[in-house]
Amino acid sequence: MNEIMSVISLVISGLALFFSLYQFAWENRRKKKQDTLEAYNQLQTEVFSEVNVLDKDLQENGKNICDEDIRPKVTNYLARIERFSVGVSCGIYSYRILKRCGGAYFCRRYFFFEPVINEKRKRSNAGNHYDEFEKLAIRLKKDYEKKSKTKYDWNAPIAKEDLEITFVSEIENAVFIPSESCTTNVP
Repeated sequence: MNEIMSVISLVISGLALFFSLYQFAWENRRKKKQDTLEAYNQLQTEVFSEVNVLDKDLQENGKNICDEDIRPKVTNYLARIERFSVGVSCGIYSYRILKRCGGAYFCRRYFFFEPVINEKRKRSNAGNHYDEFEKLAIRLKKDYEKKSKTKYDWNAPIAKEDLEITFVSEIENAVFIPSESCTTNVP
């Protein structure tokens, strides 16, 4: 009888360990997705919304993204995007979530910045500037083109009316008001 109890407790302990590990893995996946959403939202509000304004300004004034007067601003944007791209490449952020949230937009922004990136790489002391951003954009591009039957023009300028979209987190502005059905007990 003692042996049976020992086996039962061992089985229960093994199941408890299995469920604990499963829950831990599930929670880590959920957190990675949440972190990706939060980081991408921050990138949208702090970088891409400003890049949209810059793009619209460049289109209206016939300026070039490589102009000296806007280079510090563009370099700052690229550094922030590169940091996010490194996070995706290292597995800190989820590639699948990025692809679902705005991968095509992310990819188009790479091609918008490509002249600046190439110019920076041509310098004598330059290394592979923004290579993680490039790798991620190319990976997204390949995935979209593989899925799509038509060839997409990634270098086409984004329409001015599309540049006026302001990125706002719906989660931050959402207000939850519980209805009566949430508070009453259903028999």
